Amino acid sequence: TSLGEERYEAGLMLMAAHLKFKGYQVYYFGADLPVGQLEPLVAAIKPDVICLSYIQGGNIFQDYKVFKQLEVPICLGGPIVQNQDVIGKIQAEANPHIHICRKTTGREIAQYIE
Repeated sequence: TSLGEERYEAGLMLMAAHLKFKGYQVYYFGADLPVGQLEPLVAAIKPDVICLSYIQGGNIFQDYKVFKQLEVPICLGGPIVQNQDVIGKIQAEANPHIHICRKTTGREIAQYIE
């Protein structure tokens, strides 16, 4: 499972801190969460949004199959979403629950999520 293979979490940590300071309830699961655990977590927690950060294009496409099954907004960010080829492939799927965040600072990311 690729979620657990992704190790770029600085942006997520900054975004989580900004949202927490603004009073939002934030669950942060770190970089070792297997993608197979995402669906049971969503069922248990019922989040308003899921935010994920990626550095590897292959991983984002592998995990995308799971994302399509979830009925909660998913925000994808990280260095890989700056790659126009990756963005094009994701947008070609045209899933209304999946959003791309190309912001680069914790504050910008938190504002995008709000």
